[in-house]
Amino acid sequence: MTFGYFLLSVFVSIILFFIIGITIKPSTNDGGMVFIIGIVLSLQLSLITAILLNKKTENNN
Repeated sequence: MTFGYFLLSVFVSIILFFIIGITIKPSTNDGGMVFIIGIVLSLQLSLITAILLNKKTENNN
């Protein structure tokens, strides 16, 4: 079940990151690096969210 939560949170965080990236354009020419760092941070947050949600559902059972 953790993998399902992970995929769901990856999907949501990448959509949110694209929305933020489109609305707030980087003012410098290193936009590619900002993009890569944002994706890595999104994946880390998604993994943490998936693990925490999985622990919460296991405690409820």
